[in-house]
Parts: sequence; C-alpha cells; structure tokens
Amino acid sequence: MDPLAAELAAALLEDRPELAQYPESVRAWSCAEARVLMFEDFHARVGFLTDDGEVRGGGRVREYEVLAANLRARLGLDPLADATLRKAQAEAVHLVADIEGIRERGRLALERRRAELVAGDGVQGGTDGT
Repeated sequence: MDPLAAELAAALLEDRPELAQYPESVRAWSCAEARVLMFEDFHARVGFLTDDGEVRGGGRVREYEVLAANLRARLGLDPLADATLRKAQAEAVHLVADIEGIRERGRLALERRRAELVAGDGVQGGTDGT
C-alpha cells in the first residue's frame, strides 16, 4: 500500500476502530481515496484541463472519484450511509431483543404448562375414554 493510502487507512481506523474488522474494504477505500487526492494535487499543480479542454487523466479521474464515493458509502463514511448503517444496527439490536423476549415468554409458557401437568390440571381426557 502506498504511504498516502496507509496514512488514510490509519486515520480512518483511529476515528472508526470498528472498521478494523474489514481490512480489505478499508484498504480498497484508502487506495481509491489516495488516487483521488493525487489527481487533485496533480490538477492543482498543472491544471485540470489540457490545452484541448480535456480533463488531465481522462476517465481515470472520474473512475477513482466514483470508486472512492462508493467505497465511502459501503463503509458508512458519508451522512446517508452512516445513518442507514446505524439504523440497520439499531434494528438488529432490536430484533435480537425481540427474539430474546419471545424466547423468554416461550420458556415461561412451557414452565407453566409443565407445572399444570405435574399438578394434574393438564390431564387430557378421562378414564371413561373421552
């Protein structure tokens, strides 16, 4: 990894340590972001357009800008992606809590039913065959 990409990755992980569990994604993002920054630096030094009015670097500039933006979104590094990610995480926590609540109610119902059977309240049918 080039030094700029490594620096970007380290800064991101300092701010968002939970992303360390996705090293490949962080690496891909930092490399794309580094390329965008290098193009920006290059354009600041020599100009964005050639004498013919073409973008210096051509389609590669746009390619890396789009790639970096997509990877930012996947890592939750833009406001909408961050909000979406946090909402999904909250829903997952809520779902786990709901499942635990359902399990607990099931356990209590099972215990009540067992207690009824032990007490004889749950005997089905009688000795007369009904």
